[in-house]
This record gives sequence, structure tokens and C-alpha cells, in this order.
Amino acid sequence: MIGTRATKEGEQGAPPERLLHLFEQTRRAALRARALDPGHNAPLDVELWTARNILERPLPNSLRSEIAAEVLSVYDILEESPLDARATERFDSLKLDLGHLLENVNMEAEAFKALADAGSSAGYYIRAQIALGDAFQNLGSDVQAVAAVERTRDYLMEHRSVIARDGKCLRLLLRTWWAAKTRSRFFGGERQPLPFTMDECRFCIQLIDDLMSTGEEYQDIQLRYLKAVLLWQVGEFDVAQRLWKDLQQDTDFSFGARRVIKSHVSTDAQGNPKEYYGTVMWVNPSGSRGGVW
Repeated sequence: MIGTRATKEGEQGAPPERLLHLFEQTRRAALRARALDPGHNAPLDVELWTARNILERPLPNSLRSEIAAEVLSVYDILEESPLDARATERFDSLKLDLGHLLENVNMEAEAFKALADAGSSAGYYIRAQIALGDAFQNLGSDVQAVAAVERTRDYLMEHRSVIARDGKCLRLLLRTWWAAKTRSRFFGGERQPLPFTMDECRFCIQLIDDLMSTGEEYQDIQLRYLKAVLLWQVGEFDVAQRLWKDLQQDTDFSFGARRVIKSHVSTDAQGNPKEYYGTVMWVNPSGSRGGVW
């Protein structure tokens, strides 16, 4: 509804600042909806076509850059999402349209300074994405891809105080930090190891907390799950159990391949599975599942 309103007001000649305000409302609503179900990509579709329709209007370069950063952020999120053929075609088509509309957006010194002077961190995000390129696609075998990920991580870490309240920048920092350490994509598959030291686990927990504190749209199920796993890794068993109980209530009626409960395996800093000892509380009749405490 907000996206349609933004489109109509744009057609009626609404001021650029008003359109940016409506786009920001659309963005937050889309991310909040997706936070409840990470496998549901329709809200991101709404955000992208709203961006496309607004960008068709005359806008100052600074506002175009703000929207460009958000568009890049959506495709950053979509990289983590399995898409069927129809959704892939839809998002690729939108990407082509948006590419034409944003082809003149740049982050040269003057444009970057204008955004920074306005208190915006969009310039940092765009520069980070330019430095990153398609590195996430080639992590397994490409040394240059790993180097690009590490440069992007270091750039965002260098400016962490500036991007401290920008969810898209912090999410990209989390993804690049993760990829640089594990050589794999964030939530890139099932039963992934966690080859982190205790200090690295605590750093990742703090980064997740910082990201989720930027707004409820970033308090998604995947991040809450990962925080619980990392808390377990550092021995905060009671806190982790409480988070998992909350997640169980929130995901009781969730279906599909994005069930986060299979995403990671508890390992030591070398990536070797940890051994735990306890009491078997129950086992299902087939022997395929059970509970230990």
C-alpha cells in the first residue's frame, strides 16, 4: 500500500524529500515482513518496484544515491535466498530496469562528501559494494575474491563508528567478516561449521546485537538463531536455550528449506565438530531425532 502511494504521489509531482520518506516507509515495512519469514521474498519485490517507480522521477543526486544504496542492499539479501525460476526472472528484470535508472550514480569524492555532510552513510555502503563486486560468488576457489571480501570487511571496520546505526552497512560487515573467516557465504548451506575462537564468537555476537539494535526490521529469525548458536559456543547455555524456545514459538508454523535449525554445527576453532555429553531425554520411534540434556 505504501509503495503504491509513493508511486502515485510521484506521478502527481510530490517533492523528492516526500518520495524518499515514503520509500523509507516501504523499505522498513518490507524488511519487517521478511524478518518474520526469511524465505518470503515478495516484500522485497515491492521495495524494488517502488524504488524503480520513484527513480523514474527527477531527483537530486543525493537522493538517488540513498535509494541506490537500498537497492543494492536488497540484492545483497537476495544472494542469501533460494529463488525459483519465476522469482529469479522477476528480480533480474527489476535489476535491469534499476540498472538503467542508476547508471549515472557514482561515489566520486564530491558525491561521497555530499552524502557524508548530510549525515548519510549510504556512500560507505555503495563504496563497499563496489569494492566487493561479485566476490561472494567465487569464494571457494578464487584468491582474488577472498581478497576483495577482506578489503571490504576492513573498509567497513575502519568506518564502523560512522556506520554504527546503518543496518545495511552492518549486515554487509557481518557477511564479509563471516566470509573472510569461513571462506563460505553467510547461511550458505546446511550444517556449516563454526571455526571461531571464543573471542571471535563474542565479536560476532556483538556485531549481531549492533545490527539488530538498528531496528526491528533487522531482528530476523536467522540472526536470532545464529546468536543462540554462538552463545552456546561460548558456554552461555541457559541464554541460548531461552532464545531457542522463543524461536520455536515463532517458527512452529514455518515451512520450507529455510528452516534455520539445520544451518550450523557446533565446532572448535579448527572446524572440527565438538563432542557433548549428557542424558538422552527422548528419541523418536525411527531413531532419527532426539533430545539430550
